[in-house]
Amino acid sequence: MPLLIGAFFCGTKHVFFKTYYGNISNIIKTTIIMSPIGLHLIFKFLWRIFNPFIRDDIKPSILRFFIMLLFIFFYGILQLVNRLFLALDNIFFVSYKKIDIVKPVFIVGVPRSGTTFMHNILSEDKKNFTTCTLGEMLFAPSIIQKLFFQKFLSIDNLVGSPFKKFILFIESHILRTLNKRHETGLKAPEEDFLLLLPHMACFLLVIPFPYKEMWDLAFFNRAYDNRTRKKIMSIYKNAIQRHMYVYGKNRTYLSKNASFCGWIKDLKDTFPDISLICCIRPPDQTIPSILSIMKKGWGYFKTNLNIENMHANIIHMMEYYCNCILTQDKINSNTNWLVLPMSKMQNHLEDTIKLIYVRFNFNLRKNYFDFVKKEADISRGYISKHDYKKDLKIIKTSLLDRFKNFYSFYDLKH
Repeated sequence: MPLLIGAFFCGTKHVFFKTYYGNISNIIKTTIIMSPIGLHLIFKFLWRIFNPFIRDDIKPSILRFFIMLLFIFFYGILQLVNRLFLALDNIFFVSYKKIDIVKPVFIVGVPRSGTTFMHNILSEDKKNFTTCTLGEMLFAPSIIQKLFFQKFLSIDNLVGSPFKKFILFIESHILRTLNKRHETGLKAPEEDFLLLLPHMACFLLVIPFPYKEMWDLAFFNRAYDNRTRKKIMSIYKNAIQRHMYVYGKNRTYLSKNASFCGWIKDLKDTFPDISLICCIRPPDQTIPSILSIMKKGWGYFKTNLNIENMHANIIHMMEYYCNCILTQDKINSNTNWLVLPMSKMQNHLEDTIKLIYVRFNFNLRKNYFDFVKKEADISRGYISKHDYKKDLKIIKTSLLDRFKNFYSFYDLKH
């Protein structure tokens, strides 16, 4: 009998190691060696940042050197941890890959055109939609991390929520300045391109790393070959499947990404039954707004950029986004594509929500629509705090000429 038990143990042990050895080696490889764009870019950026002999658009400074040193250290540690747990999902929760993402709703559009506003409004309909929060994407992209924090926070609630109170205190101080321009928080819905942070494929990284490799993400369909785009989209789809595994029971996935205008074709290829809401706004309003926000972001990292080049890059990006929207508008059917001017969302929110729910066949509950009515009253009284004349040091007539097709196609006022 002992011999039989010993033989069985040795056999199962052999099978275990034979089965999982490949996975374990793959965990090591995928944790350190990154995806199509990859964490290896950090080493490339390190060389640029800390090499005094390299000359580019960024003027070197001692302060930027130390800020970037700290950022890269903490960012690198966080993403290595996230990558490890993402890899472990493929052993302990491999069934997440079988989840179908049915009829997801994606909010796209030029930055500063009401995408965040529409995302916040729709995400309040918890019966129909599920969406990613900032805290989940930064600290719990894997299923293991999501389940751990769920359990940890439930225990924290039982003892008076000391951890939650501490986090809210820290959050209020860190995000105070940012919230003046883009309200957010760890529990708030946010752009899910942050799911690609562990893979260095998130356009937001253009703030700490304003290099071509990051700018290319804005021009996704044009900058990358088909094979690379498919790999990145596969990673993105897996990230959404992880979210749906934990939070998505009987709900529709809701995404918002203003930087996904250049990704629309690939989104449609990856999610064939996708519904797209595209937010638009006159370029002479969006461009100064995005210039102001990105300039503020670069200021946090003491990135002293050439102002003219910065303006040129952003206007070129916005021109590309507008052209992508025009192209998609001409080839999309009315059933899966809806263009919403910001003025319509702001002044006719109830009608806009009704249109979305009818177009995409969602049940509009009375309790939720009562919430929409209250938000509509606030929205109609909203006045932008941006001083466009101050923010935009470019002749307005040049924008009107450069974006004339966009203005005329959507009959936008300027």
